[in-house]
Amino acid sequence: MMNKAFVIAACTMVFIALPIFAKGQAEPTQGASTAAAGAPSGDITVAWWGAGTRNQKTQAVIDLFEKAYPNVKVTGVALGWDQYWQKLTVEATSHTIPCVAQDQSRQMLTYTNQGVFAPLDDLISQGKIDVSKIGAGVLKTGQGTDGKMYMIPYGAAYFGFMYNKTMVDNAGLPALPEVYTWQQFSNWLQQAKAKLPAGVYPLMQNGYNSDPFVGYLSSLGYSLFDKSGQLGFPESALKDYWSIWLNYAKEGITMPIQLAVQEQTTSMEQSNLVQGKVMVETAPGNQLPGAQTAASQIKTGDMAMMMYPTGGGKDIGGVLATNGFSIPTSCTGGKLDASAAFINFFTNDPAAAKAFASDNGVVTNTDLLAQQINNPSTAPAVKQYLQLFEVISKHNPPLVLFTPGFTAVFSTLYPQVFQQVAFGKMTLDQGVQSFFAQAKQQLAR
Repeated sequence: MMNKAFVIAACTMVFIALPIFAKGQAEPTQGASTAAAGAPSGDITVAWWGAGTRNQKTQAVIDLFEKAYPNVKVTGVALGWDQYWQKLTVEATSHTIPCVAQDQSRQMLTYTNQGVFAPLDDLISQGKIDVSKIGAGVLKTGQGTDGKMYMIPYGAAYFGFMYNKTMVDNAGLPALPEVYTWQQFSNWLQQAKAKLPAGVYPLMQNGYNSDPFVGYLSSLGYSLFDKSGQLGFPESALKDYWSIWLNYAKEGITMPIQLAVQEQTTSMEQSNLVQGKVMVETAPGNQLPGAQTAASQIKTGDMAMMMYPTGGGKDIGGVLATNGFSIPTSCTGGKLDASAAFINFFTNDPAAAKAFASDNGVVTNTDLLAQQINNPSTAPAVKQYLQLFEVISKHNPPLVLFTPGFTAVFSTLYPQVFQQVAFGKMTLDQGVQSFFAQAKQQLAR
């Protein structure tokens, strides 16, 4: 089953190179400079994943940067999601990664553990990269297992429950508090079941989606992985969590798994939530604006977001994943200073933030975030998406270290095993044992 929420602004596309030089204009000579003494100069390449408008917005930031730093020339290279990571892996072995490489907290450790990316702490302490406006809970997502900074997060993604607010209001349901438990959530869904129209389910069957499980574990103080790279939580935690979703199915709170699996290849705009068949569904926050546009077109109601429930521990159920920039160890000399200047500009410059418009995650600079929230031209759904990130950040979300085996275990294996349990092909105990056994093999590779 495809886990839609795992895709953080990912896309697929053929290779696209976006050089900034005008037709017939020669690329400047490396090191040429007429800037003031000490100002960065030279040529750098910036690589990212993206397509369409994101490429246009990134190029707009590059243009602004070149105006501010006229002796730094930037070549932009964009790839689709899969192609980007494939190429980065190849470049890592040949030490040819571009000096500014887009990175992600869920992928970062694969490269930092191999010494591919350089610690950025010295550049930060020297004032070449300013992180003072990035919240502590967001900033630490760029740390490696050694506590050093390897990625400067410029955009943050979060996952939560998207819900039909019109449906909630029409059913006379009370609003859940900002931070709430799974028990409160269950009670709320029970109330909804008694009040919703026939054929409408309170909740999508999202037991296959590991994103809320990650938040559940973190709120209870468990680590997703231990120091050896194996699973860092007991079988009982997974059993308790899957029991919640299986009980929802028995009580008729969730859409039956037989119907839910039909949604595996659809977009959020075509989801059962937007179509008005369920009241609540898991989703990344950045899908709220698109979902609202689609729901408005077919008049199914106003969409809203809330973070995942807490398991009852001291931490919230909200977990962040961030996109940012890293610098490879092969980038040195003048290129290093120019790269630091670009990352600092992309992260902190108001004009850059306006041009990029939180396209690949919510802007992490708190001043710039406030500007976007308070901007009268910001669409209501976008404003709400930004505001919930502000709420999650305020609660200092727990840090999750995503080891290299994360995708194989939690994006592929996890939904496969849950689906077998939900369809009755395995008992709950058998499913939990199977998941742990297969995960151990995967993570030992």
